[in-house]
Parts: sequence; structure tokens; C-alpha cells
Amino acid sequence: MKDKAVLTFVLFAAMLNICMTACSHENEVQMLDIPDYPNRCLIDWYTDADSIEMSFHEMCEGMEIKRMEFFGKLYGSGSQYHKFLTWLNADTAYNKQGWAFTGYSALMHTIKSIDVIALDDYNAQHPKGTSLKDITIYHYETYAEFIRSNYDPMCPKQGKCLLSNFPVDGIPMVWDIYSFFQFVSKPSVAGEHKMQVIVTLKNGPKLTTSMTASFESRIIPDREKPFNATTFPRHLPGLQ
Repeated sequence: MKDKAVLTFVLFAAMLNICMTACSHENEVQMLDIPDYPNRCLIDWYTDADSIEMSFHEMCEGMEIKRMEFFGKLYGSGSQYHKFLTWLNADTAYNKQGWAFTGYSALMHTIKSIDVIALDDYNAQHPKGTSLKDITIYHYETYAEFIRSNYDPMCPKQGKCLLSNFPVDGIPMVWDIYSFFQFVSKPSVAGEHKMQVIVTLKNGPKLTTSMTASFESRIIPDREKPFNATTFPRHLPGLQ
């Protein structure tokens, strides 16, 4: 019991130090004696993001849906830092139901905020250089609440918010390869519009990239269906 209490204290102290000084976290974690949780964690690897990329996903009501992916160093199952993050996120009791590998990944850092800046005139309310936060919806999948619910299959994992109404505490453990931007109003002029994306991570870097989104002057009939961001390509036990 005493040894367990000492371990918990050491890990907690390390966690505080790592959260405040992320630059040397990997070396510090290597020195810790962390329990292993074989085949009992949901997240198989974490991404320490240092860049983002935007790509086309689909058109919805004449407006392009943009997909965002995070890239960076990966900490996979079996690594010392993955074990630390597994302990830190209390992801230690997932029943993989025979699956030796689920392929689930998440950002190491919580997303603190996201902004989208118009690089040309969008409309009268959003000239070049202004934020598009109030007309951009962020669709995402996070595993934090699912893990905290003791992996309750009924616990929702998908979420969305206007960038201007981003959660005060940020969004933790976001699926790093599959989140989206959706615009709620069209620009004054159809065609392509350039924007800058700024993602701020807690205890991590500020990531920026540019993107071009297309807007149609009319809605094409076979594209009129509403965008459904909850249709994620995952159908594994306990996570339908």
C-alpha cells in the first residue's frame, strides 16, 4: 500500500512538471517506474502534434467541408511515454473483447482554442483579416468522457461547437486524424476563398496552416443532404 502511494505521488509530481515544461517530458518519463496495462487501454498511440493539414471532405449545401489532421511524433503501445499517458488519462480498464489492436489514436495535448482567419474578403461582416469564428462549426471526436464513464457504450464521443463558443476548458483527447470545419453561411462571392487556421494546444505549440475552401453559387441536388459528422468510419466493439 505504501509503495503504491509513493508511486502515485511520484507520478503526480512528474505529471505537474511535465505539464509545465513539455520540452523535456520524454526524458523525465523514462526515469519513472510506471505499471503496464497490457491490452487494457483504448488509445493505442498518442500524437505530439507539431503540424496540421487540411483537405477536402465533401460538399454540403454548396459549401465545402474541410477535414483537419494532426501530425507529429507518435507514442505507441509499449513505449514508456504511452504508459505514462495511459496512467495519466486513467485509460487502464478497457475490455478490447479479443481485439489485440484497436487502432485508436488521440492528441497528447488538449485543444485550447481554434481560429479561422479570412485571407480575402468573405462577406460584408467578415472582410480580409477578420476571424470567421462566428460562422465556423468544429466537428470532432473525443475519448475523454468515454474513458471517464468507464467505457460506457452509451457515452457520446462526437461533439461540435461554433469556434466562437469553444469549451472554456478546451477539448481533450481529440481523435487526431478525423475532425472537420463546417461553415454556416456563404461568402458574398462564390468560388474559392483562402483562410488561415490557428490551433492552440494547452502546454503545446500553436499550429498554423492555410486552406482554400470552395463555395458554389447554387446547391447541386445530389449534394443537398445535411452534413452528418457523426458518421465516423469506426465500428469496433463498444464504440458503435
